[in-house]
Formats: sequence, structure tokens, C-alpha cells
Amino acid sequence: PDAVLLAIDDTAATQLIAAMAQLNVKIPLGGHPGTFALDTLRKYKDITKGTVLSESFPYPSKNNVKNFPGLVQFFADMKASGKKNLDPASIRPTSLSPWIATLAFVNVTKDVDTLTPASVVQALETAQDVDLMGLTPPWTPSTPGFSVFESSSNHFVYVSRFDGKNVVTDKEPVDVTQYVE
Repeated sequence: PDAVLLAIDDTAATQLIAAMAQLNVKIPLGGHPGTFALDTLRKYKDITKGTVLSESFPYPSKNNVKNFPGLVQFFADMKASGKKNLDPASIRPTSLSPWIATLAFVNVTKDVDTLTPASVVQALETAQDVDLMGLTPPWTPSTPGFSVFESSSNHFVYVSRFDGKNVVTDKEPVDVTQYVE
């Protein structure tokens, strides 16, 4: 094959990459950031250099802070938790999604006096260009979905690549609606 797109967890991906290394199979890889543990990418860099990752948010690593300053707050919050698995040096990339979801909820509901199911729905229906610290383009929850993604209000993905040492995210996201009918 020309490339392999993985949609498996990091444990299975690590086993597959180790087998690829044993067999000296060098096929370009791609997938979701949660598929690839950074330690695995680094350990098998002869196989994984150039691996492409895509996600709705930039890859949460210190080397991406310059282009995505909102990561500074993310890392500070994770460190403040005091939990070893949330330490910025060893955090899993999937930890960013729930943090951004919480940030979105807080920002959408900041002017709601009493939180009820109806008031939250109303806030979601009327919010415009919600600031998520530059970790996504300004988000409008009521943006219509597209194609088979009828409930998706975020039409952007960030593309990242493993350069042999770090996962580096492109500064500009890609609007995926241009590729789906």
C-alpha cells in the first residue's frame, strides 16, 4: 500500500509499529493523535518519521506553544491538577479534547444566570464565534453540519507531522467541507 491510516488505540499501534520495525517495513502512517504515543514515535523514528496526524485541535506539545499560545493555559491547568498522568511532560494528546470541551461550555454559558437544560440549549443556539484560546477557529455551536456529519459544527482539522523528534502542527487548520460532498 501507499500508506496506512490507523484507527486503533496506542497499545495496538505500538505493537504494529514494533512489528513493522522488525520486518523493516517503511510505509507512511497516519491517524488520530491518540493512536500514537510520542514515546513510540520517537523509539521507532526510522519507521514513524513523517507520520501524519489530524485532529480538531493542535497537537498538545510544548513545541507547538509558539503557534498556539492557548496551550500555555492547558499545560498550566494540567500541571495544577497535581496528577502524574496530567504532567505536561507525559500527558496524552487525547487529554486536550475534554479540556477544550470544558472551556467551550464555560465560555458559552458565562452569561447564563441559572444553568438548566433549557438555558444551556439556548446559550448553545445563540453563541457566536466562541473564543477557545486560538485552539480552534472561533466556534459557533449552531453552525450547520455537512454531508454525513450533520451534527458537526466544527468543520476544521489541524494537520500535524512527526519530524523524528516532535509532533509539529501546521498553524492553519483545514476546512474539511471542501473534501466532502
